[in-house]
Parts: sequence; C-alpha cells; structure tokens
Amino acid sequence: MANLRRKIAFLTHRDDLETLPPLERAAFEWLSAKMQYSVDLLNFASADRLKNYDTAWYYYSESESLPAAAIDAAPKIKNYIENGGRLLLSLIGTKYIEQLGADCAPDGVVHKKEQFFYNNGYVARVKHPIFKDLPKQFHVAPGGIVKPFAAARWLETAPANGRVLAIATWGARFVEGEKVVVEWDFGRGQIIAVGMHNFRFDADIVDKNLAAFADNIFEYLSTPFTAELILESDKPAVKTGAGYLGEHYGSGGAVIETGGNLRAVLRGKAWRKLNTVITARTPSKTSTAHAAFVPGESFCVNIPLDVHGLQPGEYSAGAEISVGEDTLKSLT
Repeated sequence: MANLRRKIAFLTHRDDLETLPPLERAAFEWLSAKMQYSVDLLNFASADRLKNYDTAWYYYSESESLPAAAIDAAPKIKNYIENGGRLLLSLIGTKYIEQLGADCAPDGVVHKKEQFFYNNGYVARVKHPIFKDLPKQFHVAPGGIVKPFAAARWLETAPANGRVLAIATWGARFVEGEKVVVEWDFGRGQIIAVGMHNFRFDADIVDKNLAAFADNIFEYLSTPFTAELILESDKPAVKTGAGYLGEHYGSGGAVIETGGNLRAVLRGKAWRKLNTVITARTPSKTSTAHAAFVPGESFCVNIPLDVHGLQPGEYSAGAEISVGEDTLKSLT
C-alpha cells in the first residue's frame, strides 16, 4: 500500500487533453509529471467513477460561469465527498462550493483577457500542513501582465462554514479582506479552495514557492490520514522562572523535570478505514499500539513508553504508522 501511486481525478467538461484550455492543460501536465501520482482526466459525466480516486481537482479558468456539465454532476460529487472523498477547487472552480451545498459562493469572481498586478502571493493565517516549509508570507508570482486573469475570492463577504487558511499579499502588504485559501470539513470528506489568480502552472519554470505550496496541498488531500506526534510527560518542566530547562535544549521534544516519565501521543484525522499498528520508539524502548481509523473522524492514540525516573532534560521519540508490512507514515 505504501508504494502505490495515489490516484487523482482531474475533473473537466472536456473530452480529452487536446481540448483543454491552456491553463487547465498546464495544471494537468504539471501534476501528471509527479511520480507519486497517477492523474486521469475525468469528465463530469463519469463522476460515478470518483470512488476509485484518492482525491479530485476541479481547475477551471474559462469564464465566470460554470459549465452545465459541472452543475449537473454536483450531486454525485457531493456524495463522493460526504463519504470520505477530498476535492481541490482552483481559480473560478472555487465557485463550485455553492453547487455542492457547502458554502456561499465567493463574491469576487473575475475573468479578464489580461490584467496587470504587482508581485503577489499568500499569507498563512493558521498553522497547517499545506504551508509546510514555507514562510508565513510567501510570494509565488512576479509583477506583470496576467493573461488570462481568472480568480474567485471572498472580498466583501466571508465563507460562512469554511476556515480561512490564507489571505492575499500584494508586494509587502497583507490584504486582510482578500480571503483566497479556504478549507471545509464536509461530511466525512474535505474540500480546499484556492481561488487566487496566481495558482497557475503555465510558466516555463514554475515558481518554487508555488510548486511547494501545491505539492503540500496534494500531499495533504491524497494521504489516507494526517497525523502529528507529540511527546508528553507527567512532570513537564515549568516554562517560567529559574527552573525552566527549555532554553538549554532544542525545540523538538518534551522538556521534563526529575523523575518524569514519557508517553507518545498521536493525533490526527482519517479519510480511509484502516486497521493500523503504531510503533513508538525511544533510544531505549519500543512500544506498540493498535488503532482503527474511521473515515472522517479524528483520532488520539496514547502510547506509554514505560520510561520512568528520568533526569531533567529534553527527550524525543519517533513513531511509525503501519498496515501489515507497509509503513504509511514515519514521524519524529
């Protein structure tokens, strides 16, 4: 399982690659070049086949109006997401959130043949896996004329049900009113929308920040679960005063007082039903636990490490999540 390429459906009302508009084709080809993914064009008329895919991408730039085929397929795509599927909406495809019944449509929907803009990008408003290894403010496009200009953002309004993950930045300026990356929990599945015009892959060399951002999104949306490892102690060091030890150590583990013990805590959310084995390791001890992941539900697994009477200091551990002989994720 761990070595299988993840399957992504590129949703379109077109019949083949040759008839895709330039921006859609560039996006499809950029993602198809990634070795970890198997990407198929999937016409909306075949939306029943979505159950065979890890995630779907609706990237649309042709006009301010969505095609009839997309609207007609909305009930099937809604069913796919509610049952654990995940969907990325991009550019004017962000409007599809209303057709799915998940939220109000963005009010800033624009399609122009060309438009001039200053260098621009994103400002992360929350800690989230899609911003891994990126600064809080990161630019993805230089200033210049954009052809065509296609975008769908919340400007005067705000998503009623979604979490705003990022706003726009123009030059050095944060634009609080321009809400451009939003996430929804929808049934047992998930939706992310990136409606800003700069989420495009038609440059000869795709900007490194844009590539990292998009890579993070697809990693997040196509993995069967997300998880983070936290190390806890029954005697954590006091974080103030002369007794605080943290400044003498790094920032990657648990800082404890004399006599403390440790436990590994794994928190996350699943999108696929899995019966897992979680193995937590320290230099002196290995402990295991079994956990059943349920689609659409969060999990919290506590693993006692049976390491007692420790001296003051910072301690770290690692964990692996496995199904059978396949290791699905390693954490430290």
